[in-house]
Amino acid sequence: MTSIEEKLKEKVGVTFNGSVTFNGPMFDIHDNQQVTVVSELPKGEEAKKASQTSTIPSELDNDRARNILQRFVDAGMLDGQFQPLVSRAQAALIADAVSMQLNIVKKWKVFESLWKRKNIRNDYNKAFSQATVHKYLTKINSIVNG
Repeated sequence: MTSIEEKLKEKVGVTFNGSVTFNGPMFDIHDNQQVTVVSELPKGEEAKKASQTSTIPSELDNDRARNILQRFVDAGMLDGQFQPLVSRAQAALIADAVSMQLNIVKKWKVFESLWKRKNIRNDYNKAFSQATVHKYLTKINSIVNG
Protein backbone atom coordinates (compact mmCIF):
# COMPACT_ATOMS: atom_id res chain seq x y z
CA MET A 1 0.00 0.00 0.00
CA THR A 2 1.40 3.38 -0.99
CA SER A 3 1.62 6.27 1.43
CA ILE A 4 -1.18 8.06 -0.46
CA GLU A 5 -3.44 5.03 -0.05
CA GLU A 6 -2.57 4.88 3.65
CA LYS A 7 -3.43 8.54 4.13
CA LEU A 8 -6.72 8.12 2.28
CA LYS A 9 -7.57 5.04 4.33
CA GLU A 10 -7.12 7.05 7.57
CA LYS A 11 -9.63 9.69 6.52
CA VAL A 12 -13.29 9.36 7.34
CA GLY A 13 -14.50 11.03 4.13
CA VAL A 14 -12.46 10.96 0.90
CA THR A 15 -13.18 12.58 -2.47
CA PHE A 16 -11.66 11.30 -5.71
CA ASN A 17 -11.49 12.73 -9.23
CA GLY A 18 -10.49 10.41 -12.04
CA SER A 19 -9.85 6.70 -12.12
CA VAL A 20 -9.66 4.89 -8.82
CA THR A 21 -9.07 1.24 -8.05
CA PHE A 22 -10.24 -0.43 -4.88
CA ASN A 23 -9.42 -3.95 -3.82
CA GLY A 24 -12.61 -4.23 -1.77
CA PRO A 25 -15.94 -3.49 -3.40
CA MET A 26 -14.93 -2.65 -6.96
CA PHE A 27 -16.42 0.15 -9.03
CA ASP A 28 -15.43 1.99 -12.18
CA ILE A 29 -15.12 5.71 -12.62
CA HIS A 30 -15.52 6.93 -16.21
CA ASP A 31 -15.24 10.34 -17.81
CA ASN A 32 -13.55 11.92 -14.78
CA GLN A 33 -16.72 11.68 -12.70
CA GLN A 34 -16.40 12.69 -9.09
CA VAL A 35 -17.02 10.04 -6.47
CA THR A 36 -17.21 10.70 -2.76
CA VAL A 37 -16.51 7.83 -0.39
CA VAL A 38 -17.59 8.23 3.20
CA SER A 39 -16.81 5.49 5.66
CA GLU A 40 -18.73 5.10 8.86
CA LEU A 41 -17.94 3.01 11.88
CA PRO A 42 -20.32 0.12 12.39
CA LYS A 43 -22.52 0.56 15.45
CA GLY A 44 -20.51 -2.01 17.40
CA GLU A 45 -17.29 -0.12 16.65
CA GLU A 46 -18.86 3.19 17.66
CA ALA A 47 -19.86 1.70 20.99
CA LYS A 48 -16.39 0.26 21.51
CA LYS A 49 -14.75 3.60 20.69
CA ALA A 50 -17.09 5.47 23.04
CA SER A 51 -16.32 3.06 25.87
CA GLN A 52 -12.60 3.72 25.44
CA THR A 53 -12.94 7.41 26.18
CA SER A 54 -12.04 8.23 29.72
CA THR A 55 -14.78 8.69 32.25
CA ILE A 56 -14.11 10.57 35.44
CA PRO A 57 -14.67 8.62 38.65
CA SER A 58 -17.20 10.20 41.02
CA GLU A 59 -14.45 11.14 43.49
CA LEU A 60 -12.92 13.41 40.82
CA ASP A 61 -16.16 14.58 39.24
CA ASN A 62 -16.49 17.89 41.03
CA ASP A 63 -15.28 21.45 40.54
CA ARG A 64 -12.52 21.30 43.13
CA ALA A 65 -11.01 18.11 41.69
CA ARG A 66 -11.29 19.33 38.10
CA ASN A 67 -9.60 22.59 39.13
CA ILE A 68 -6.67 20.69 40.63
CA LEU A 69 -6.40 18.33 37.65
CA GLN A 70 -6.57 21.29 35.28
CA ARG A 71 -3.50 22.76 36.98
CA PHE A 72 -1.61 19.61 35.98
CA VAL A 73 -2.93 19.99 32.43
CA ASP A 74 -1.67 23.59 32.40
CA ALA A 75 1.71 22.37 33.68
CA GLY A 76 1.91 19.85 30.81
CA MET A 77 1.75 16.78 33.03
CA LEU A 78 -1.76 15.66 32.08
CA ASP A 79 -3.60 15.98 28.79
CA GLY A 80 -7.02 17.56 28.30
CA GLN A 81 -8.75 14.35 29.39
CA PHE A 82 -6.59 14.19 32.53
CA GLN A 83 -4.44 11.35 31.16
CA PRO A 84 -0.76 11.37 32.21
CA LEU A 85 1.91 12.77 29.91
CA VAL A 86 4.66 11.85 32.37
CA SER A 87 6.23 8.57 33.46
CA ARG A 88 4.19 6.02 35.38
CA ALA A 89 6.16 6.79 38.55
CA GLN A 90 5.56 10.52 38.23
CA ALA A 91 1.87 9.95 37.47
CA ALA A 92 1.58 7.89 40.66
CA LEU A 93 3.03 10.80 42.63
CA ILE A 94 0.40 13.07 41.06
CA ALA A 95 -2.34 10.59 42.01
CA ASP A 96 -1.11 10.52 45.59
CA ALA A 97 -0.89 14.31 45.93
CA VAL A 98 -4.32 14.92 44.37
CA SER A 99 -5.85 12.20 46.54
CA MET A 100 -4.39 13.71 49.69
CA GLN A 101 -5.69 17.16 48.74
CA LEU A 102 -9.19 15.77 48.08
CA ASN A 103 -9.20 13.26 50.95
CA ILE A 104 -9.72 10.31 48.60
CA VAL A 105 -9.42 7.09 50.59
CA LYS A 106 -9.15 4.55 47.73
CA LYS A 107 -6.76 6.65 45.68
CA TRP A 108 -5.18 3.85 43.65
CA LYS A 109 -8.55 2.47 42.62
CA VAL A 110 -9.78 5.94 41.59
CA PHE A 111 -6.75 6.75 39.45
CA GLU A 112 -6.50 3.23 38.01
CA SER A 113 -10.06 3.76 36.80
CA LEU A 114 -9.35 7.24 35.40
CA TRP A 115 -6.13 6.24 33.69
CA LYS A 116 -7.08 2.67 32.72
CA ARG A 117 -3.94 1.41 34.43
CA LYS A 118 -3.16 -1.22 37.02
CA ASN A 119 -0.59 -1.32 39.81
CA ILE A 120 -0.29 2.43 40.36
CA ARG A 121 0.71 1.64 43.94
CA ASN A 122 3.77 -0.20 42.59
CA ASP A 123 4.58 2.78 40.37
CA TYR A 124 4.39 5.00 43.45
CA ASN A 125 6.85 2.80 45.33
CA LYS A 126 9.24 2.81 42.34
CA ALA A 127 9.15 6.61 42.26
CA PHE A 128 11.01 6.74 45.55
CA SER A 129 13.91 4.78 44.12
CA GLN A 130 14.52 7.55 41.58
CA ALA A 131 17.07 10.25 42.28
CA THR A 132 14.78 13.06 41.12
CA VAL A 133 11.82 12.14 43.33
CA HIS A 134 12.23 15.03 45.79
CA LYS A 135 12.54 17.61 43.02
CA TYR A 136 9.44 16.22 41.34
CA LEU A 137 7.49 16.06 44.62
CA THR A 138 8.25 19.74 45.24
CA LYS A 139 6.91 20.59 41.79
CA ILE A 140 3.77 18.45 42.26
CA ASN A 141 3.05 19.93 45.68
CA SER A 142 3.34 23.47 44.36
CA ILE A 143 0.83 22.62 41.61
CA VAL A 144 -1.62 20.76 43.82
CA ASN A 145 -1.59 23.49 46.47
CA GLY A 146 -2.08 26.10 43.76
